[in-house]
Amino acid sequence: MRLTTGGAFAGFKAQKYWSVHSIANLVAVPGFIARFFQTTHWHEFKSSILDRVLFIAGLSLALGLLPAMSGHFLQNFQSKAPLWIAVFLLWTAQILLLIRLITLRE
Repeated sequence: MRLTTGGAFAGFKAQKYWSVHSIANLVAVPGFIARFFQTTHWHEFKSSILDRVLFIAGLSLALGLLPAMSGHFLQNFQSKAPLWIAVFLLWTAQILLLIRLITLRE
């Protein structure tokens, strides 16, 4: 970056002109939280409700899937019946949602 622009941080300086995607946003946590709940449309570039919902779903999946895959989830049950009931219910929900998607019932 320094060889082509003359400054190692020229990319960060350029971001200031458009007020988007700045490294300074990493320390502006209250601003992030405030903007997270300021949605105006179902799906658009800056304030998409769909993006927020998918972000929370992905975060929940990561936080729930990692402990389960590490084996702690399976070791906590005295009986495997609750595990198989949970697997069956989640599998059934997945199949029902897939059928709705295939038949365009969203």
